[in-house]
Amino acid sequence: MDRYRAAVRRLRAIYTGSPDVPASYAIRRHTVGNGRKDILTLGEPDSTAPFLRVEIYRPGNEIGRYADPVAEMILSADALGPVEMQHLEKPLATKFGPLTLVPFIVSKGTPRRCLGFVRAYDNPRMQLSGWFCQGGTEFVEQSTLACALDRLTLLSAGSEPKVGALFAQAELNRSYCGQRDPILAATPKYHLLWKALANSQETRRAGR
Repeated sequence: MDRYRAAVRRLRAIYTGSPDVPASYAIRRHTVGNGRKDILTLGEPDSTAPFLRVEIYRPGNEIGRYADPVAEMILSADALGPVEMQHLEKPLATKFGPLTLVPFIVSKGTPRRCLGFVRAYDNPRMQLSGWFCQGGTEFVEQSTLACALDRLTLLSAGSEPKVGALFAQAELNRSYCGQRDPILAATPKYHLLWKALANSQETRRAGR
């Protein structure tokens, strides 16, 4: 089974359980260095509704080292016109380890606030990154981002046992969105998470 398609199929299936939440999956390959980036998007890319983008990048010979987190967000989110970027000192604890957070505001298209995230690994050589956006004056809660990533699971590592080991260790680190016991509280399905976020935005507007 394809090494990265397997990593995101389960997550995508959970989201598409709701017909109101569009999902897309794409693969980009570097023509010279042979690097590969798998991109999963959930939600409308130009809307006030929640939008999540997750990138799994396995570089080839096209780069010597990863860019710093802010530079990575500027490059990856260029189509959004990211402005007012910050590099938060405190990382976000997730099952994949600490993620560097880079909040930014969208200047192109629908005004939104996004919470960018980056985590690079040396062994295997891999980078996990992306952003979680929503409309309004507030950023997505950090705990919501961690919860959204809690379901990212590798079904088969194929010929890359080190990638499989990384995801296997991540599974052992799952918090099940704040509740360690998966029987008592499994990670919620994402269409329910989307609905909760939308309701939260409506509540804030009504309160103003």
